Amino acid sequence: ISITGLMLVVSYEWMRGYAYEFISIIHAVVVILTLVWLPFGKFFHIFQRPAQIGVSFYKDEAAQGDQAKCARCGEPFASRMQIEDLIAVERQLGYRYETPGAPAAHYQWICPRCRRVLPALAQERLWKSASPSQGQAS
Repeated sequence: ISITGLMLVVSYEWMRGYAYEFISIIHAVVVILTLVWLPFGKFFHIFQRPAQIGVSFYKDEAAQGDQAKCARCGEPFASRMQIEDLIAVERQLGYRYETPGAPAAHYQWICPRCRRVLPALAQERLWKSASPSQGQAS
């Protein structure tokens, strides 16, 4: 950005505006590409670090409170405050993961391990219900 910006100054001051329009377009493209690249580069840490401070405050506050227990296995897996905040944010965004009549009122009350296990258990139930009775001769 600085090189193309200096090229603009040189073109305007010393070259009487020669190729100024072309250099200004190149400069605009370089600025736009830099702004697009910024979230993926090292300079993103400038914006990320203050957010990390907020996350550490949130974790400290959550550690003092109750732990959420999984509705399936009963193991603690996260702070209750975090799970309740996630549910509130999902509702504000229009996501509804409530399951009426299920042991867990909301999908967030299930721990990550059980979330990985549940599809396999559902598949097992489907296979058992679809397979013919074992041990019977036809």
